[in-house]
Formats: sequence, structure tokens, C-alpha cells
Amino acid sequence: MAIFEKIQWFFEKMTGNTKDRYVGEVFRNTDSVLPKRPIGVYRKFDVTNKSDPRKFVRDMESGDVYYTEDNGKSFVKIVE
Repeated sequence: MAIFEKIQWFFEKMTGNTKDRYVGEVFRNTDSVLPKRPIGVYRKFDVTNKSDPRKFVRDMESGDVYYTEDNGKSFVKIVE
């Protein structure tokens, strides 16, 4: 399975916040680490739980997906 298919599967399975995980919560990009976008365009998805620093952030307009291992201090663009 290609990386894009794996990530697409991940987003399809992730629905609704729980007490332990953010799913589609607004990511504000207050430190402007990602390209500037209006508030609400970026959504964050925890990889395992809220305390895990690894997260996916998705640009809901363009479909671009970013990955962080340090709780948003730096990102790698993984899907365009």
C-alpha cells in the first residue's frame, strides 16, 4: 500500500474526538511553522493519544498533510 493510501485510510478511520485523542481539532499554527492559512483550515490528528508529540496536520482546502514528531515545533510535508 502506498504512503498516500495509508494516510488516506488513517483519516477515514479517525472520526470524532475522544478524551484521549484529537481527531480533526483546529490547529491554529500560532508559531507560523506551516504556511499561513486562515484559522480553521488546518486540522490536527493525534497518532496515538493527546500526550504523544507525533501528529498529522491536514490542510483541509488543499489536502496537504504534514507530520510532526515534536508537537508542532517542526513539520515534514508528506502528502501534496
